[in-house]
Amino acid sequence: MQPVFFSKQILIPGSTNYVATLSSGLSSPNSSQFNSSNIPFDTARRVAVSSTAADTSALLVTIVGTQQGGTPYTESVRGSSAGAGAAAIGRGDFLTVSSITTSSVANVQVLIGTSSVASTPWKVAGID
Repeated sequence: MQPVFFSKQILIPGSTNYVATLSSGLSSPNSSQFNSSNIPFDTARRVAVSSTAADTSALLVTIVGTQQGGTPYTESVRGSSAGAGAAAIGRGDFLTVSSITTSSVANVQVLIGTSSVASTPWKVAGID
């Protein structure tokens, strides 16, 4: 049997495809900063953390939600040290996000959004 390969098209997120905006001085977004109109995502995808500051590598952002199929998933993403606007991208795919917390109070605005990176679970032909 020859392997069959599928590709998954991931649309590049626009500037409004954010999950939450965390204002300076907070450790979790309040309800007005949580953008529920973008959740669930169009497909399970990686979450990206960026900021308006040069270095947020001391900040650990913990995201809780679900993966494709409803499996609960939690991941912690360390902020980026690459400069303002640079994003640190998580390793797992989220379909929904239910909460976001940080390891400490943010001293800059932090954006939690989606990326154009995702993976697809392995499938075996003929087995659902």
